[in-house]
Amino acid sequence: MWFALFDFEHDKTTFLKKPRLYRIGIKNACFGAKIFWQWFMYGAVQALIVLNVSFLSRHVLRADGQTLGLWVSGSIVYAAVVIIVNQKLLMATHNIDTVGLVLISLSILVYFLSVLVESQILKIDDLFGVFSQMMRDPNTYFVLLFFVILTFLSEKAISFADKAIISGDKRS
Repeated sequence: MWFALFDFEHDKTTFLKKPRLYRIGIKNACFGAKIFWQWFMYGAVQALIVLNVSFLSRHVLRADGQTLGLWVSGSIVYAAVVIIVNQKLLMATHNIDTVGLVLISLSILVYFLSVLVESQILKIDDLFGVFSQMMRDPNTYFVLLFFVILTFLSEKAISFADKAIISGDKRS
């Protein structure tokens, strides 16, 4: 909600002084089928990355020769999604300020705290010990970093390809 209310590209006085800035709304530059499908592609590519990396990382053996359990793997994937969404929010923000950075950090921290509370304090049967298994495994940190880097690079590649297509259309 903070970003929806307080993240804006221009302040009120700039809009009043430069009414041409309203053209993007009139020309439907921020909404429409093309923008929808572009965002759909971003989401589909990133979902494929998360799906494939999570399947591949599920078969990584721990030091004791066992694989991570389904609940641990699911918690790692969910953590990756939380981090990726917050990374995307940070990249799309026009006004990066202290409050925004604190909220993004808290959003990620709250996920890990909720897993800790559910698995260690509340001792929910299916989640019991998930947090400690997840945080002890060095592959967790590698997989989370890999998710973040790969989704970031995929978004930049799609954005670059989209700009190349647009500039190619303008030349012809």
